[in-house]
This record gives sequence, structure tokens and C-alpha cells, in this order.
Amino acid sequence: MINLIQFLSFIKVIEHKSFTLAAKELYLTQPAVTNQIRLLEEDYGVELLDRSGREIIPTASGEVLFNFARRILDIYDQSKNELDRLNNLLRGSLIVGASTGPGEHILPKLLGDFKSHHPNIDIVLRVSRTEEIIRQTLERELEVGIVGATSKENALVFEPFIKDDIILICGPKHHLAGKTPIRFESILNEPFIIQQKGAGIRTMFETGLAKRGLSIKDMNIFMELGLQESIKSAVAENFGLGIITRYAVRHEFVLGSLVEVEVQDLPVIRNEFYLVRNLKRKLSPLTEAFLSFAKQHIKS
Repeated sequence: MINLIQFLSFIKVIEHKSFTLAAKELYLTQPAVTNQIRLLEEDYGVELLDRSGREIIPTASGEVLFNFARRILDIYDQSKNELDRLNNLLRGSLIVGASTGPGEHILPKLLGDFKSHHPNIDIVLRVSRTEEIIRQTLERELEVGIVGATSKENALVFEPFIKDDIILICGPKHHLAGKTPIRFESILNEPFIIQQKGAGIRTMFETGLAKRGLSIKDMNIFMELGLQESIKSAVAENFGLGIITRYAVRHEFVLGSLVEVEVQDLPVIRNEFYLVRNLKRKLSPLTEAFLSFAKQHIKS
């Protein structure tokens, strides 16, 4: 008799094009996953996977069953969700996807606070590139994601989630620490530490500069680093001024290891993060409860 783990194993093998990777995600051995697929093929009486190449791909029959298998698992999830709503239950695993910014600096606290109110649930935060989180949401691998950009996919809906200002920081021993608001043009020759080309924060900062008729070339760039954490470390060591998001340094501000440089004419740049979800996937009671909690928490 067919069971749900057979359908789930089948779906994961096709998604990963590998028995090994599918087994790793499902916390099963590779032989166990192979056996699930074998039982599924015996039940349907057809070959579902083409194993002749370097990657595992579905046969024509496998492609048809793949869509049905996903619908079957969706229906099963919906039935669990409706019963949970009926009985006011919050249980299971809360899986949230996020791009690097919110994944590093915003969601850990929100998820931790939510877990403290519901200690019996499991929480998983998947951090990846914005494009990957959007893809996983589109493919219904994720219920929700928090990302820094939108897409034109008709199956997805993007809602504003939180805004984060981009600010200028320095170390507590820097000569600009504690100074009254200064003009931006007066510090262009100061050593600056910024993220590498292609980073979202840098792109937005360059846009803000362009509105003032300036560019990165007008600044004294001391270093280009990949991560906001790297920028914080270099600025704290007094190597220069840093361009960063306010959420990323809230703890350092409390500790006094970093301070904000007040600039009266710094271009106002806000990094907006969006909640993305798939219109075809109904949110579970657990996910709905977390989103409600997060929105109230952010307002406060």
C-alpha cells in the first residue's frame, strides 16, 4: 500500500536529481529512499525515474505522477491545518526562508521570542540568496520567505514586512564619534569601508549618491568587504567609516563598540524587506500565528 513517505521521497529525488541529496534532506539512508521509490514503481507498474545518466530525471510517467504527488501532499497538509484550526492547535515545524539581511539580523530574535511563547514547536530558518528564497516559495518548498526584492511571478504575492535604514558608523575612538551633525561632502575623503559590488546595501547607497550627483568614485574607499559582519569588525578597529543597516548594529550601539555618525544631508535610504508567499498554498495555523506575532512585535 502506498504511503506519504513514498510520494515525499519521489518528489525530493526529482527536485535534487539525486538519491543521496534526497536522503540527506529527509534524514534517511540512501537505500531507504531507493526502496521507497521501488515500492512506488511496483505499485504503479511503471518506471518513474531515468537512472541512466549522471543525474536522476523523471520518465514521462514520472513527470505525470510528480504533479499528482505534490497535490496529494498539499491536500494532506491542508487537512492537518484545518484540524489544527478547529482545535486551536499550534504544533509541528515552523520553516521560514530569508535572504541574508533579515536572516542574520531580524528574524533570529523574532523567531526566538516566538519559540519562547510556544516551546513545543520546532523552528527552522533557511538563509539563502533572495532569488533562491523566491524560487523555493514559488515551488511551494517554503510557506513564506522574507526577502529584499520582489519578482513578477503571478503565483506569488509580496507584502511589505519591515524597513531598515542605511546609516554611517564609526568606532568609539574615531575622531568623528560624538560630533554634532556634519555635512556629507566634508567627509568624502575619510576612509570608507563598504560592501563589495553587487551587495544590496551598496547598490542602494550608490543610488542615493547618484541623486546627489555623486558616485563611489568620489569617495575614499579603504576596503570592500563581503559581509556586514566584516564591516562591523573593521570599523570597530578604527580602520574607517562604514555603510551598514541600522538593524545590523543595534547590539553594538547598546554596547558602545560602534556609534552612528550623524550626517545632516546623508541621502535617506531605506532597505525594505518583503514577505513573500505562494497564492496557491494556504498558510498553516503555525505560520499564520508567527506572522501575526512578528507584525505586532515589529510595530512595538
